[in-house]
Amino acid sequence: MALRDLYSGLAFFMALPTDPYSQTAVNGTSIDLKGYDGCVFLVNIGSFTAVLTNSHINVRCQLGTSNAAGTVVWANVAASQVLHSIVGEEGAYSTITSGIVLSIVSTTDSDTVMRFGIRNIGEARWARVVHSMTAVGAEKSVIYGVTAVLGYPHAWPVDAPVGINAPS
Repeated sequence: MALRDLYSGLAFFMALPTDPYSQTAVNGTSIDLKGYDGCVFLVNIGSFTAVLTNSHINVRCQLGTSNAAGTVVWANVAASQVLHSIVGEEGAYSTITSGIVLSIVSTTDSDTVMRFGIRNIGEARWARVVHSMTAVGAEKSVIYGVTAVLGYPHAWPVDAPVGINAPS
């Protein structure tokens, strides 16, 4: 029996590049879930000092399926499909169908890593995050990025460590 290691069972993808995000909505990269049974997103929030008074940034998660024309149809994840690292992390701006998985609302959220997972993806083939911001007053921005981590692969290893032959 081959010994498994964590490195070989995970795949990492840039879901939203690290950038200063402001009031312009941005759709993240489409992450192909084919061949995996688990997906977790890591939200890396940079340092910021701008006070977000009456302003907030929302990170929304969507799942995609192909329609008859072969294009991807996106739908917000339901609250029941989201796994959080902190109780209530979806924030005050989330509703059952909004797809909002977390809100960045104050400087206490700076220099942190937040995470959330999705479950019961059903027939969905793709996942993505969507940035949006509601700002009052002067233009504000927060630097952050999102990494998707896929696990429970159907075929192992996903990433064979350098110098080690993958088991057959």
